[in-house]
Amino acid sequence: RVSAKRWGTQFSWNCIYGNGEVSASKPQSYDLVITDAAGVATTVASWSQAGTSAKGLVASTGIPMSKIKTLEVQYADTHAPVVRGTV
Repeated sequence: RVSAKRWGTQFSWNCIYGNGEVSASKPQSYDLVITDAAGVATTVASWSQAGTSAKGLVASTGIPMSKIKTLEVQYADTHAPVVRGTV
């Protein structure tokens, strides 16, 4: 969920990890990246997989929702997209 706030934008989401496996030696890390109308990318959250899902994740930015064009969950190590959406 993406919510406009007086002070910017709030993001709330849950993740279910597809493979159901977590490597104890190297858990997968992710970034939530937004891109504004000018094409500037900003990482607003980072987290690591612990288990088969993550619930109640929340992040925020001072960037108004009206100026955000896209949001993307990326693998932190390669920046390859996992999922992408528009606002």
